Amino acid sequence: MKRSGLLLSALVIGSLFLLYVFGPQTPNSLKKGTDGGGFGLVDTTNNSDPLCVYVSSLGMHCLAMLGSDTLLRPGALVDYPSDANFQTRVPLPSADLLLQTCLFPSEQTTALIDLLRQPMQKTVAVPTQIYHIDRNLNAGIDLPIPKLSGLVLKAGPRWSEVTEVKIVAPQAWIKLVDENVLLNAVASSAMQKSCIDRLLEAKYEVVSKALIVKGLHFDISDRNGHSYSAKLAVDKGIIHASTGGRTDVDVGQAEQTAADTPLVLGVAFLNPSLLKGKPELREPVLYSASGQAIVSLSGSGGGGHLGENLSSAPAPLGSLAQIEAKGSESSECESGHDLTQSQGQISGILQSPTSNAIEFTANGSIRGGHYATVAPCIIGKAVGFTGHDNGVSARYFISGKLRATVRADDAFLLNVEFSGLPPQSTISVSDFVGRFMPSGDRPGSPITASGDGTLAFGLRGAGIYLVELSASNGVSVNGASPAMVANRGRISVAVE
Repeated sequence: MKRSGLLLSALVIGSLFLLYVFGPQTPNSLKKGTDGGGFGLVDTTNNSDPLCVYVSSLGMHCLAMLGSDTLLRPGALVDYPSDANFQTRVPLPSADLLLQTCLFPSEQTTALIDLLRQPMQKTVAVPTQIYHIDRNLNAGIDLPIPKLSGLVLKAGPRWSEVTEVKIVAPQAWIKLVDENVLLNAVASSAMQKSCIDRLLEAKYEVVSKALIVKGLHFDISDRNGHSYSAKLAVDKGIIHASTGGRTDVDVGQAEQTAADTPLVLGVAFLNPSLLKGKPELREPVLYSASGQAIVSLSGSGGGGHLGENLSSAPAPLGSLAQIEAKGSESSECESGHDLTQSQGQISGILQSPTSNAIEFTANGSIRGGHYATVAPCIIGKAVGFTGHDNGVSARYFISGKLRATVRADDAFLLNVEFSGLPPQSTISVSDFVGRFMPSGDRPGSPITASGDGTLAFGLRGAGIYLVELSASNGVSVNGASPAMVANRGRISVAVE
């Protein structure tokens, strides 16, 4: 009895000791050893993943899969809970601010596109990440290391020879965009309402920073001090490899492709609270204006007239276009006799008093020239004068655009109101694929308009609509008489 009691006590103490050392085990945390001699612990939480620990130290989130930088670039939209902690891995993107899943067709929001296609970047050094993984893993068990471009590495029949797995990244840099600039570009861009709603509801996160590496590869070491690439490790039976459920993969090719491809190791997101501070994101219609003004002078006639086709440089919206010139007419013999030199000055400006309107003004004055020639000029005195007139012309040219970004699906009408337009002005409205739209019984083409009036265009759903104005006018004189330019015109757009 005493021996039985001592044996029972030893078994109890031994069991408690094993429980103390290994802790309570569950199927999810146990992997059967290849030799059947015990269980190995595999901790797959982010805290035990050296790469995730490093990425988190940079204030970034680690990924469910290391994807290409063309996928997880700044501007990518990720379905990721806004209240998730750093242990929640980021999935591949659901959408992208540069793709038509979010931007309307034919969108020309160059500020957003340029910002996201050419973000800032700075070089960093990513230390080699070392994984000490249980050598008693069963053959066929996934290795608890990052999945690389869909390539899944598993323990092979000779896995027990492995001491560590390293992830080496010889080149690395961080791509990032200025949050305030990105925020302004997003708020003013022509984005689908569905994307905007998801952003405001924090169902999407916008990638604003990405840690990218090139040349990434695995280095697998055995207990004899030998190191192997993934391909060599597969050839020696140390690991198995599969991709997309296939086991007959060309590991060498997959490994080379991964090394040649810039891969994202971690990302950071645009602060979602900043988006809610942009009321323009909730606007059903966004308006913007652009265009330019040009003015010109031209002279005609005989000697000394103004130059021909003198034009100002195109002046963009809000800038003044102006030009002035003077003729060099001179009478013969008595240079000041019966002389009026031609001259002209004209200015024009296109402005946007509100985001849905443009207006232009043009002002100027011109005067033609007159001079005299003589038959003979004897000792500095003229004998018989003949008068000659020179002409002057002044013109302005206006090219203006109003862009209406219609986010609301139930919008049905676009109204264009105009006033003060010179004769032969044209107004056109084109839809999001560049087709001219009809107005009433007028066909889909530029419409001739002058003076004051209103045009109505039926909308074709949500999208970008472009209203274009072309207007020009001027005056001409011949001889020593003046003329004035004083024009003012306007168009505005309203969507119902």
